[in-house]
Amino acid sequence: MTDDSVLRRAQARQKAVPPWSIVGSLVRKISARFAWLWLELRRRNVLSVGATYLIAAWGLALGASELLPTFGVPNWAVRGLIVTLALGLPVVLVLAWIFEITPKGVMKDSGAGAVPLPSQSAEPFTETIMVGALEVSWRDRTGPHRLRFSRSFTLGRDPDCELRVDDPRVSRQHVRAHFEHGVWRLEDLGSRNGLRVNGVPVAEHVVTGPVELLLYEGGSPLLIDQPGLGGATVLAGQDTVLAQGGQPAS
Repeated sequence: MTDDSVLRRAQARQKAVPPWSIVGSLVRKISARFAWLWLELRRRNVLSVGATYLIAAWGLALGASELLPTFGVPNWAVRGLIVTLALGLPVVLVLAWIFEITPKGVMKDSGAGAVPLPSQSAEPFTETIMVGALEVSWRDRTGPHRLRFSRSFTLGRDPDCELRVDDPRVSRQHVRAHFEHGVWRLEDLGSRNGLRVNGVPVAEHVVTGPVELLLYEGGSPLLIDQPGLGGATVLAGQDTVLAQGGQPAS
């Protein structure tokens, strides 16, 4: 065997993608999809609607099986009612996914606060959601600032928060940022003035790119971003923001 053939074999082995790398990437992509589905089911209240329907259907079936035979209703009618209630569950879940109850009545889901679906990549087995550190950028009276967090952190007015915001309109514990199922999630901790992502009030949001974060209407924006998704820029603002913890982003 010549030296050239040995070199070509070595290069081929280096270019080969390890099977465990492909499997791991595929598992992470599937995990991200399931995380997206879970968040969307919660946002659209599909789970709560399904649970309510099951409880109501179970009570109705029990009542019908006990009372209807007393009035001479045949058993096949009772069985038909139970089967109808069971078949109605997927219909209710689909309607809960498509529509939402608003002050104006039942309307088609507007998509407000929707979790972005992980996009398909042209390159197979390539991660579409970047993971790693999360950057927070803002500007206050002392100038621009940027912090990078590699672990979960809380943003709020409380001195114990990793990212402290010295503003009376911000709750003591306003937002929690944590890494779950391969993605960073921002979660409103029941704050007084709510959480707005790109101007839309949300209860939680999955970070898949740069987003503008507002802790109250008219407040100074913060930019949430992940390294590798285009870089973070510093937004203009007037409120004083005091940051504690985290590591300065390079």
